Amino acid sequence: MSHTPAELSALATELFDALESHRYAPRPSHSGDQLSVDDAYAIQAMQLEKFTAQGHRIAAIKLGLTDEAQQQRAGWFAPSFGTLTDQMMIPAAGVLSLSGGLRPRVEPEIVVTLAREITRAIESREELLSAIADVRVGIEIVDPRYDDSEFILTDAIADNASAHAGVLGTQTFAPDASEWSAEELVLSIDGVDQVRGRGAALMGDPLRVVADVIAERVRLGWVTPAGLAIFTGNVSGKAVNVAAGQTVVVRGSTLGEVSVRVEA
Repeated sequence: MSHTPAELSALATELFDALESHRYAPRPSHSGDQLSVDDAYAIQAMQLEKFTAQGHRIAAIKLGLTDEAQQQRAGWFAPSFGTLTDQMMIPAAGVLSLSGGLRPRVEPEIVVTLAREITRAIESREELLSAIADVRVGIEIVDPRYDDSEFILTDAIADNASAHAGVLGTQTFAPDASEWSAEELVLSIDGVDQVRGRGAALMGDPLRVVADVIAERVRLGWVTPAGLAIFTGNVSGKAVNVAAGQTVVVRGSTLGEVSVRVEA
């Protein structure tokens, strides 16, 4: 039995209120009838409507389920996504305030920016390259609203895929400037390397997951606008805890680096 729009709206309000008040929320999957993936995206969309009503503008999406093992475990064979608004973005070398979240963690990411609005699935690599304005390095900050580490796909999607904040590098590169599957990112804290990974961790090629998530958004009827930044997934497979006073740096083998300072 599927959830009614009123039930989905109540779940969205509960999650949104938890985010606004910096507290944990109960999992929607514990509400009774099982959520579908489309139900979970409906909950996410309802929260985004609340953000846009407050003056937020959609700035980026962040991807999950970006390797085959994750997709096999979840039983869902497309990337998942959450949304970052302009007010969730942190400028390069800016400040991540821990007071604005629950337990933020950081991840190293390759980020692409779209050159044009996309309304249908991408049919070729050439078409995909023409749709991308640039590639750069980024830091994604995740912060789940659930007080446990269990992964349930529909709960994660309803929680906006744990999206909390994003940081974009200032150096940009053409989409065909390098073989991005070979790009290595290293995340360090206060000069000590913590995790590393290559673009190949993302379904073999970070540009593949971009095409895959566009197809998923087309299926759902979501607009994919020009200028949208896409955090293509955590190349290291690990999210790293941070503490006040630390400086996080992600550096790429060709993409340059980006940093963020952590404050209480």
